[in-house]
Amino acid sequence: MDIRDAFFWEYLRLRPDLAIHKGIWLEFPPFPDISERGMETEIVFLEEWYSHFEDKAENVSSSNEAVDYSTALSFIKWRLFMLDRYKLWRKYPLAPQMISEGIVYPSLMDVPPEIKYEIIKKRIAAAAELLVKSRDSLTEPIKEYIEIAMGMVSTMPVLLKRVERDMGSAGFKVDISPILSALKDYYFWLMKVRDDAKPFTPIGETMFSELLQSMGVELSAKQLEDTGRKYMDKSMQEIKNIIEDHYPRSDVEDVIYAIKDDHPESIEMLLNEYRMAIKEAREFVISNRLVQIPEPEKVEIYPMPEHMKKILYHTATITSGRFDTTRKTLYFIAPPKTPKLFREHNRHMIRLSAVHEIYPGHHVQALYERNSPSLIRSLHTFLDYYEGWACYSEHLAFEHGFFSNPESRIFYHLARVWRSAKIDR
Repeated sequence: MDIRDAFFWEYLRLRPDLAIHKGIWLEFPPFPDISERGMETEIVFLEEWYSHFEDKAENVSSSNEAVDYSTALSFIKWRLFMLDRYKLWRKYPLAPQMISEGIVYPSLMDVPPEIKYEIIKKRIAAAAELLVKSRDSLTEPIKEYIEIAMGMVSTMPVLLKRVERDMGSAGFKVDISPILSALKDYYFWLMKVRDDAKPFTPIGETMFSELLQSMGVELSAKQLEDTGRKYMDKSMQEIKNIIEDHYPRSDVEDVIYAIKDDHPESIEMLLNEYRMAIKEAREFVISNRLVQIPEPEKVEIYPMPEHMKKILYHTATITSGRFDTTRKTLYFIAPPKTPKLFREHNRHMIRLSAVHEIYPGHHVQALYERNSPSLIRSLHTFLDYYEGWACYSEHLAFEHGFFSNPESRIFYHLARVWRSAKIDR
């Protein structure tokens, strides 16, 4: 077997939680070993494979091969940074997220019921042990990370009861009482851990520069900050120019507040608005030949499930995996909790989200990733590339006139201000 494919399959055996994201359902154990010992094993594994790829990278025979080796080395460097330098596993409880994703992904995708429920049943059966065995690795807890995990644990019973109900309706039985009991114990344990946890502190310029280097970003922390400030100032000036041209003598905040009033007024209208915006974005991409959309593909829009609402407040997408037979994205919209919050789903933001998340954004990006013959490139999508493509998609749509009126152009630039501010932070 080629070294690239060998690494892909060996790493998934070590980290079976990643296998579900690729549409690989039954070949591996339900969860990885995320105890102290398991994390140290992964570090050694990655260091050994880094040496293998370094040796091979010196004698590549094609540009595709060169990209694969570069991707593998970058991925391993990034993972080693998170595991051995920052040591995220000592600060953040990994188990709740792994359990939630291990149940959510197969439950939502088009997997035959007998396979789907066997997968879920195995993960539910193994979840209690994971919650216990993973505790020893949390030696440097961060308060904010603990609270994120507590939010996941508190909503998981809703997910489990829904799965139990769905399985029962399909003629399958599952006992969720052990995991419900284990989640309760784990939640109270997290409460105690939180009492002594340290507050989050920035990692500092030196370590952040190391993180950028591990991701292949050829900028220093200072250069990245300057870039963020530059684009934030430029986008703010664009907003001011539009307002001066179309809303003379008006305050920027007042104009933005007024524009947000243009929003759907019910959950049904909100979901329908998203559907129409996605349809419009798809037609725009095709008619302007911005990018070829691989077939087959499908997008389905749903209200956000109850167990996701506490963690995700606006929208979320889940795409089918590398080995899934379907090629679809599930687009979840969080129903606003108050009438005022409908303003954050105003029509201009909805159209921007359709471009960013679906056409030609993350959905199309995932289609190309799944169609690539390279396994190693599907192992991990770096955040700078992943979000970079979606932001470029917005820019592409902007340049070709998708945001044709002043209000939509204001929200296009407003989104750039927000993202630039995140860089500046």
